[in-house]
Amino acid sequence: MKNSAGATWDAATAGNSIGTWSSSFGENIDVVVSNNDGMGMSMFNAWSKDNKVPTFGYDANNDAVAAIAEGYGGTISQHADVQAYLTLRVIRNALDGVDIDTGIGTEDEAGNVLSEDVYTYNEEQRSYYALNVAVTADNYQEFTDSTKVYEPVSKQLDEKEHAKKKVWLNIYNASDNFLSSTYQPLLKNYDDLLNLLQYSVSVAAYVGLIDLALQPEWTDSAMLLSDLSTFLAAHAFACFFLLVWRVVDLLVER
Repeated sequence: MKNSAGATWDAATAGNSIGTWSSSFGENIDVVVSNNDGMGMSMFNAWSKDNKVPTFGYDANNDAVAAIAEGYGGTISQHADVQAYLTLRVIRNALDGVDIDTGIGTEDEAGNVLSEDVYTYNEEQRSYYALNVAVTADNYQEFTDSTKVYEPVSKQLDEKEHAKKKVWLNIYNASDNFLSSTYQPLLKNYDDLLNLLQYSVSVAAYVGLIDLALQPEWTDSAMLLSDLSTFLAAHAFACFFLLVWRVVDLLVER
């Protein structure tokens, strides 16, 4: 979905666009498919719902899952509960100096373990991936709370064996519907279970740089420098925050 700023994934833009498209194409629109629920729900509420046109999204955000009962066609869960756990569990394992698969494919001492139907490991890329699952009228009630931790990995780690540690996470765009309403809350829910004290910062400049990379016709030097300066400023702020954080730590230790 684009407006004058480029590829925005913007819900309001999507709602306006479906109005324009329906005026142009009318009854020729048989289905609406969106690559996130923010835009999908905006089009559903603005037009699809009243016109009984099946509309599908992606992310399984709470409002989209609830709207399935009102006619929203369906959505895709990224298994964000598994994604968030994998993110923090890999960090926890690295800090503890244990096998990286602990609490993932191999059960930990608390009983946390994931089954192979919710994640996969790519050995060549050395990466874990949560697996997508369709959310439809048949199973949507299982997904009504997108911020709930995944039960098989919801057991508290012993602080004596896994001392509290501080971690820093960059969230590339905290205004994103999925990241703000689903992923960030899940990270906060898991950090207590894994004895991690989490600090997050949003670096929205990443989005501008990605858009410029994907849109060659926009490579105006002034725009590039503007986005680059925003990006560097954000990282300068992040580095300053880390420095202050470390100074406070040293003072506390004394």
